[in-house]
Amino acid sequence: MSAADPARPRHPGPAVLAPVLPITAARPRRHPSSERTSVPLQPDGTLTPHQRIAARLEHLLSEIGRTLTDEATADGLRVGLSQARLLLDGARKQGLITKEAYEELDGMLAAMMEAPGLIG
Repeated sequence: MSAADPARPRHPGPAVLAPVLPITAARPRRHPSSERTSVPLQPDGTLTPHQRIAARLEHLLSEIGRTLTDEATADGLRVGLSQARLLLDGARKQGLITKEAYEELDGMLAAMMEAPGLIG
């Protein structure tokens, strides 16, 4: 090969490239309008404390494309919260928190576990 010859021989005709799928092609397509959920308003337009918790959790989950109306997501939330309640109970038994603090925090976690049933 002389210095004038190209380093790579050219193929006659246009180069054939393999089709490349964009990364987003692997994602399942969702229809957000069919997954919208809302917490029903009370007659005076306010939410109960438990409904506020449910609405906050639903908002956080919606930011990552999830919803509490999905059973797998709701089950995951309940499992995680049940483990947090066990951890809290252990802290109480070891004297790390008072009985009153335990009851208050455990009540909050219990309310969070009810959140999937409040989204409709």
